[in-house]
Amino acid sequence: MTVSTIILYLENNQVDNSQPNQPLESQPQQTVYPQQQPAQVYAPVPMTTPPQKKSLLWLWITLGSIVVLAIATAVTFVVGIAGANTVAKEYTSNVKTYLDDVADAVAGTASSPRDIQNDVKKIDRPKLEDSLFAGMSNDYKEAEKTQKEVATVVEAATTELGKYIDFADTAQKAKTAHTALEAAAVRFSSAAYAKDATALFASIRSMNTTCKDLTGSLEGTNIPESTKKVMTDYDDIATNLCDAVADATSAIDNQNQSGLQQALRDFSEPASKYDEAARLFFAEADAIAKNVKKLADPVRKLADTL
Repeated sequence: MTVSTIILYLENNQVDNSQPNQPLESQPQQTVYPQQQPAQVYAPVPMTTPPQKKSLLWLWITLGSIVVLAIATAVTFVVGIAGANTVAKEYTSNVKTYLDDVADAVAGTASSPRDIQNDVKKIDRPKLEDSLFAGMSNDYKEAEKTQKEVATVVEAATTELGKYIDFADTAQKAKTAHTALEAAAVRFSSAAYAKDATALFASIRSMNTTCKDLTGSLEGTNIPESTKKVMTDYDDIATNLCDAVADATSAIDNQNQSGLQQALRDFSEPASKYDEAARLFFAEADAIAKNVKKLADPVRKLADTL
């Protein structure tokens, strides 16, 4: 074997040089099977589609709904406020008529305060109807203010009417007692002139009974402010006079001559003032009808402002 042949052989048959002492043998060829690799799992790749242009229909529908709702709300408010205005104007018109009727009743032909009061009670006072949109209506707010003013003015008038009714009743009772007292005073003067002690004592007792009716009629009366002075003056003088009569009656009953003389002296001063005080008091009572008519003035004044 030539050298070239050996070299060629060595190139074709690789010899493990790490084992130099081993004889060169031809290595049996082993069948090498390729190692099976696990199959790779690939995630599905989504299919991409070209971007599409979004529809704006839903946006227009939403905006349209909002606009419709806003318009409906606005219309509701407008209609509601208009309704409140209508309610207010109707009330104002009705209450003006009511005030005119009340003023006419007070200033009318009736002269008795009680009759006038009954006429006023027959007149129905208008009521301001409730409204959902009252707080948004200036007309309605003004009507509410008017309603309070009407209540104040009319109630003030009716309260004064009540006082005039009391005063008229008081004056009527006092007039009856006053007339009886005058008659007893005439009998007293006649008996004194005639020096008829029996008739004198009888007239004093009669005056004492009448005085109780008179002073009792003037007590605890709720009267108008304008009549208080004349009534107070009359009440004071009548009380002093009747106290003297009561003392005289007691002296007669007790046969107290000095007590009777003192009582008659005490009687003389209020008796001298009594007639004038009575005249002023009953003149005021006669003016009741005229004074009651004045109560219509503030009612009429309020009606004229509406």
